[in-house]
Amino acid sequence: MTQRPIGYTELLRTNHDFTRLWVGQLVSNLGDWFNSVAVLALVYDLTGSGLATGLLIIASTLPAFVLTPFAGAVVDRFDRRRIMMTADLTRAVLALGMLLVRNAGEIWLLYILSALLISFSSFFGPALSAAIPNLVKREELISANGLSASTWGLMLAVGAALGGVVIALVGRDMAFVVNSLSFFFSAAMIFLTRRPFGRPAEHHHPVSLRSTLVDFRDSLSYMRTQPQVTAGVLVKTGLGITLGIVLLLTVFAQSVFHAGDAGIGWFYSARGLGALIGPYLARPYVGHNLGKMRRAIAVGIFMGGLAYFAFGASPTFLLAAASVVIANVGTGICWTLSSTMLQLLVPDHLRGRIFALDFGLNTVVGAVSTFSVGVALEQWEPRMVASILAMLYIVFALAWAGGILVSRSRSPEEWLEVAPLAAGEE
Repeated sequence: MTQRPIGYTELLRTNHDFTRLWVGQLVSNLGDWFNSVAVLALVYDLTGSGLATGLLIIASTLPAFVLTPFAGAVVDRFDRRRIMMTADLTRAVLALGMLLVRNAGEIWLLYILSALLISFSSFFGPALSAAIPNLVKREELISANGLSASTWGLMLAVGAALGGVVIALVGRDMAFVVNSLSFFFSAAMIFLTRRPFGRPAEHHHPVSLRSTLVDFRDSLSYMRTQPQVTAGVLVKTGLGITLGIVLLLTVFAQSVFHAGDAGIGWFYSARGLGALIGPYLARPYVGHNLGKMRRAIAVGIFMGGLAYFAFGASPTFLLAAASVVIANVGTGICWTLSSTMLQLLVPDHLRGRIFALDFGLNTVVGAVSTFSVGVALEQWEPRMVASILAMLYIVFALAWAGGILVSRSRSPEEWLEVAPLAAGEE
């Protein structure tokens, strides 16, 4: 655990396989935000219904949770490279299917395509997280996760705004084409990556419902005996609570600060900027020390809750935007470090199932949070809803930190500061 963590520039310069994977994700995330802007705008323009938009969000999230057990079993049993390439190529075709939606009577097709896109993403995401420790050295791991997390933040800050400009200039169809091409590019980068994405499983028998449930039960049994792994998974589950803030950003920009569409863009950019900064701040402090990671995560959760509380109470747009940046610095730290913890602690043959559960729980909690915020806005004014959401997140922070203290006192042997060698090196 005394190895010097490798910096971001050094990692990208020396590890060409990871660099290819990262560049592929950079382009793919850009396409995702192009698609998100276009799809949400298309649904609202064709229907004029907030409910229709909410149903789109549900269609874009719920399948990921339903497929969690199956996705995890597939990721752990089969070649992760092929899984990721298949998911990318399939999503490239599905993205083009959105070009067929031209009127309100065809919205059902948009729902189906969105559900299928997230379904294949529920295989790609866990496979990517499970593969990273096999593509990098242990001392490169936290920088690799930091780059992956900050890529999302960078593309949120840039991609959504750029997508809006492109749509305004050349229409939504181009956004769907760009999203499709981004998946093809990602698949090409994965194809060019030479290092193995995981150790071959001992058994490659077909994945049936029964075998999937057995595999999923095994992963839950493993988590019960490994409280640090359970704590790591619960971090992103709690982060799902904050996804309701995405809806509030739009409402605050439009109704509270009267900043219009430009205000929405600035709020989104603030969210992306925070997610971009957070991982960079955490790396020099934590190294690969699990104790420091847990403390940084606890601080990050509280930071997010307090900053979102400040967001709801901010008297000016500028202070509200600054609060969004600070909140997402905290959530960026939590996302990066929880992924690193799980990659260090979980052996390769279980990693896909654990990350599938990690992905599925975050997705479904985020969907519930977004839907609940929408319902709450029908009853209360936006500042009240923002305060309630922030308080819920602070309660989660207290519960997470308290759970760690209780678990450490009951089973101190499970909270050793040195992680087993779960990364891909020998």
